[in-house]
Amino acid sequence: SAERDAILNRFVREGLKSSGCVLASATTEPPQVLLKRFSGAGGGDCEEPNMVILDWYSYKDENISAIEDDGQVVKCNRELTNMGIALDKLVQRMGEGTVKRAVIDILSPAIVMFGLQRVYNFVQSVVANLKANEITAIFVLDNEMHATETVHLLHQAFDGVVDLRKEDGDGKERCE
Repeated sequence: SAERDAILNRFVREGLKSSGCVLASATTEPPQVLLKRFSGAGGGDCEEPNMVILDWYSYKDENISAIEDDGQVVKCNRELTNMGIALDKLVQRMGEGTVKRAVIDILSPAIVMFGLQRVYNFVQSVVANLKANEITAIFVLDNEMHATETVHLLHQAFDGVVDLRKEDGDGKERCE
């Protein structure tokens, strides 16, 4: 939704403007699109180490055997284990002593591909890693793709939840 994108864009831009580092996941669009969107947000080009991208998009069109590290962008195939390794590489690349942020937009497609329990365990590991490295993160979940029980279980893995709701044309409220 436009509202969700505005929140995520502001979160990333403010992190870059504060001379911090931002990790973003490319799931629904190529990493070059993300880099272009935020180019100049920190006062210059989005160059390493200001922004690093976890590319979980390119495996759909490219043959990626496990992990391909291109510096600013780390591509991984569809396996959660490789995604975890790629995320860890990027977290370590972000350095110390700066404002560090992450936007992780992999939850809904991962649940569809791997199931709730496996993704929940993965998320707990990722959240612990981000906390240990003092990274403030936003995880994106498309509530309408999942049962209410699934959404509530996933919420338990996080310190807080921002639930965007929007009225449709009939005056009914729906989650974003």
